Amino acid sequence: NANMEATRRYEQKTKEVAQAQKELSKTQTKSKNFESLISSYEKLSNVTNKTKEQQQEYNQVLKDLEKIDPNLIQYDENGSPVKVRINEVKRLREELKKAIEDQKKLLGDKLKEKADASYDKYNSQPEIQKRNDALKEAVDLSRKLENNLGKNKIDDGGNLLTNYLKGYETSKEAL
Repeated sequence: NANMEATRRYEQKTKEVAQAQKELSKTQTKSKNFESLISSYEKLSNVTNKTKEQQQEYNQVLKDLEKIDPNLIQYDENGSPVKVRINEVKRLREELKKAIEDQKKLLGDKLKEKADASYDKYNSQPEIQKRNDALKEAVDLSRKLENNLGKNKIDDGGNLLTNYLKGYETSKEAL
């Protein structure tokens, strides 16, 4: 039936949104890690006479960058990482930036699709019928309340609700 289909579509769109959020988060984390490594590399590469610890950290940064993308690193004749290739860093930065932009757009599209599916789900015939039934029940309850108030006559012959409303109108006019 239409309600089951709308519910299934909504659940599918919810999964797609979650997946798009996960991918975006993953790419943003990769970008932050990359930028952090580049920052460390730049700081350490400017030190001319590195201490043993600084040299070890520098070598580790190069290895970590190599894990992200081997093309980022320039090697010596022994195959050891020596320094970062600046053009490759720029390329990867642009790739990550574009990936994040694309993933944000995709997430926006998925959220819109989910909103449309949500509208379909909650405005299907059974849902509308449930709301109409609840509204009818509220109106019936309101009428019963009015009738019960009407039975409680006060000295001047009016009912409590009417007198209350008249009092409201009178106090409104006095202002």
